[in-house]
Amino acid sequence: MVARVRELRREPEVIFWIFIFPLLLAAGLGIAFRNKPANVARVAVVAEPGAEQALELLKRSPEPASIHAEVVALSSALNLFRLGKYDLVITRAPNDGFDYRYDPAPAGERPCGSYCQ
Repeated sequence: MVARVRELRREPEVIFWIFIFPLLLAAGLGIAFRNKPANVARVAVVAEPGAEQALELLKRSPEPASIHAEVVALSSALNLFRLGKYDLVITRAPNDGFDYRYDPAPAGERPCGSYCQ
């Protein structure tokens, strides 16, 4: 045991790699990957009869804070959906239900550049 302590004294870089580097690495990774708030889903509800019902259903979601819904015109909703501003577009279906259009790619992976943020 004494021989190993003497060896550490002769090679001070070993002290850095054994004790200091892991602490610096843990601190750096902790800063880089700290907790971030959950992404908010941006939803466009098309302005037509039944839009208020869709908004009411979205408000009754288990996590309503994670959904940001707006009532917009169909052309505007589809154009902004195409550009990546909305994650979901809800329209009224002929059978008294709803039709959904969504982009399965996460917001960070969409090919629309900084316009998606």
